[in-house]
Amino acid sequence: MTATTARVGTEVREAVRADLLEVFRIEKRSFAQPWPYAAFEGFLGEPGFLVADDEGVGRLLLGEALGTLAVDGADRVKLEVRATNGAARSLYREFDFETHHVVPAYYDDGEDAHIMIREA
Repeated sequence: MTATTARVGTEVREAVRADLLEVFRIEKRSFAQPWPYAAFEGFLGEPGFLVADDEGVGRLLLGEALGTLAVDGADRVKLEVRATNGAARSLYREFDFETHHVVPAYYDDGEDAHIMIREA
């Protein structure tokens, strides 16, 4: 799957092995407790594991991933997000995710996680 968007030069496509190192570098820069490299290897070939080449495309990637998952028959999408990540929680709410519950001290640093779910 490849989608070119209205934003000139932005392409969304399935992640391939050649993307993993950069995805992992971004993960390490972005999160105090990054997912391990092996987790991303495990996502290869899964619907919704997409990459985009442009800045500020989180909304675009999320929309594309949800569309891909819907085509593949997913009727429920679940994620966890740090309690302090208000920008991400706001974005997820724009896509009809609702906080299902909060897991206290979910992360190693003691921060709570909001478990958010989107029903089809």
